[in-house]
Amino acid sequence: MASRQSDIGCRTFSVSQIMSDYGVTVTAECSVPATLGGGIFGPSRHTVTVDAKAEGPVSKMDLALVLDVSSSMMANTKISDMKSAATLLVSKVITADTGTRVRVSVVPYATGVNAGQYGNIALDRSVGDDADGDGLDRVCVVERTMGEQFTDAPPGPGQYMEALNPDPNTQAYYGPLESNRVLPLTSTASDLTTLIGNLNPNPLTGPTIGHAGIAWGWYTLSPKWSSIWPSDSNPLPMNTLRNRKVMVIMSDGAFSFPLDSSMGTASEQAEALCAAARLAGVEIFTVGFDFASIADSTARQTAIDTMANCATDSEHAFLATDATQLHNAFADIAAQLFAGTALVE
Repeated sequence: MASRQSDIGCRTFSVSQIMSDYGVTVTAECSVPATLGGGIFGPSRHTVTVDAKAEGPVSKMDLALVLDVSSSMMANTKISDMKSAATLLVSKVITADTGTRVRVSVVPYATGVNAGQYGNIALDRSVGDDADGDGLDRVCVVERTMGEQFTDAPPGPGQYMEALNPDPNTQAYYGPLESNRVLPLTSTASDLTTLIGNLNPNPLTGPTIGHAGIAWGWYTLSPKWSSIWPSDSNPLPMNTLRNRKVMVIMSDGAFSFPLDSSMGTASEQAEALCAAARLAGVEIFTVGFDFASIADSTARQTAIDTMANCATDSEHAFLATDATQLHNAFADIAAQLFAGTALVE
């Protein structure tokens, strides 16, 4: 204003930071000549003061990466492509600027989810229980079958998880490997990149229980599960103005093998979980990868529909045919999470 009008005088404006809500307030004051009657019926000039406040788009964010590590991810370079894309996303959302305001969890899934010690708690076992006798901290959990399939109710009487143990005849283990363990929310990028870098599909994996992966992704974001996770991983409250809850679901195939088929197919259960999580305040991105490799056309369309129906909207759903498109999808998600600022006052 001062540069355009020679008769307007503005003082140096002030800028202040409000760390409680990560905002910036700017105050400007200008002396403006009276338009009518100046100096005769009133003052010849008026002082105009204007305040404006801008807030960053994210104060705090909990983000769950739900990643497919089923045996189909062993084809070509798919697992390395996925690990590279997921690592890229972590590097973009956890930075020196975000500090501890952004935390990420990782939930790998195949024929179940390896929830480690947290799985024992969810199964009503002692933390160090080794039910399958393999000497490893590996606890494979699958879908709930006792009335809480589509909620984030915490484990408890009548609502514990179900376990997948080795085949009693062959002792073959069809679940996620030891390295594919759930990592609760953390802002330590090195812990995330190390776990992602060690992801490894199990060649014995059969059906892909993706709906269990989605459920555990939600659990890592839900404050109802605070008693399960370490204190540093306690999820933020849901549905608050300054807390953002996000889930990114990546899959290269159709979900299958529901334990309780009366609740619908695996894909239908996945969509029901997504709908419930969205209603609870979770923003969901989906990334379908190399769906062209699904030989059965019906299964291929089901996979496409599941990803589309799980996403918050069409802008949150991505289909990638190769490594470049997969990287671009994860980069686009990061860009959407940190796009612009919001003028709030």
